[in-house]
Amino acid sequence: MPDAGAAFAPDSITGDNETAVAGEINAWLAAHAPARIIARGAPPDLVERVRRLGLPFESRWG
Repeated sequence: MPDAGAAFAPDSITGDNETAVAGEINAWLAAHAPARIIARGAPPDLVERVRRLGLPFESRWG
């Protein structure tokens, strides 16, 4: 994963690496977003939906 301080270039995402990039974004969301939105008073249902983004697609809403 690129350095967090590095600029993100959306045009660098191609069909070849789109799945990997999506996986990295989902992993970051699952690892970091719940704590950040909890700290800002997010409702529990939103926290759960964000947490599920880190799961494989087939497992998210089952």
